[in-house]
Amino acid sequence: MRTLNEYTEAELDEAKSIVEAHNATASDSKSFYIVDVTGRKSVYFTLYRFNHMGIRNPYTYLGNLSTNIVEAVKKICTGRGNRVELSETDNFNPDFPKSGLLNFGKHKGKDLNEIYESDSGYVLWIANKFEPRTKHMRDIVQHAKHLSEMHWQMVTEINLAECTSEYVGELKERLDLGLTITFIKKHTDDWLGGNTRYKYTCKDSNGNIIQFWSGKVFEKDTELNFRGTVKAQREIVGRRTTILTRVALIN
Repeated sequence: MRTLNEYTEAELDEAKSIVEAHNATASDSKSFYIVDVTGRKSVYFTLYRFNHMGIRNPYTYLGNLSTNIVEAVKKICTGRGNRVELSETDNFNPDFPKSGLLNFGKHKGKDLNEIYESDSGYVLWIANKFEPRTKHMRDIVQHAKHLSEMHWQMVTEINLAECTSEYVGELKERLDLGLTITFIKKHTDDWLGGNTRYKYTCKDSNGNIIQFWSGKVFEKDTELNFRGTVKAQREIVGRRTTILTRVALIN
């Protein structure tokens, strides 16, 4: 039997304040998240997604967040993305349909929520890259997209709390920077004769995040000096990122 008495009034008030602050700046989508009390032996605060386009059943179970109500809402309330509703009654518990089990790949026979707990990257791949050919797989992909949406909303919240990166320079300013390359993404444009470019994510000595594109090949984890012009300053999944253009390697 579920219970509402797993938190104090002060914790409930704090959770409500976090949800209200999030909803004030969240999107105006008709879809939203629901944080609900579930569990028989251990009480968890569980995340559902309400999809206003759902026909069979609009609710999708996304997983347990935390046994603490405040920590649960903090994980999903990022100030962006879909709004969140906090269920305070014992009667929410929708009879949601499961997406079914995977029938291919290294996680064959497992449910998506189970896979997400141990291999979230695989679920994100299904959400963004997999082309479904059957109704069963379309349900799988739709569920994966819900999980992906939740994943990036929570990653954004974590980054906002933990990332110390600040913007560097001013727009259109030409900078000389010592950078350590932390991540490389290769992109080949088939429309331009197979031209290959690389998106580099770097950090300066203060831990500030810098990104730029280049046709030249640099090695990950190397420290190099670059000259570039500040093209933009954007918050990317909760991390302040400075984007450079016209980048050149300098001695």
